[in-house]
Amino acid sequence: MKKRYILFILGLVLNLQAFAQGEQIDFMRSIGKIYVVVAVILVILLGLFYYLFRMDKNLTKLENQINRDVRAKK
Repeated sequence: MKKRYILFILGLVLNLQAFAQGEQIDFMRSIGKIYVVVAVILVILLGLFYYLFRMDKNLTKLENQINRDVRAKK
């Protein structure tokens, strides 16, 4: 019985949330702010990708340096 009640409440909340998000998106689109949101998300994602690529480059340098030092000791 409890399981049904919890699933019903969860379904209701998720349904209401999806409906509210749809209205928010329509509202944002109607006033032109959706492009600002998309631009901000894009900038954040590009920043994360840049950070990851820089980190990978630095780790590759360190790995190469460690490999060179290990070979030099042999």
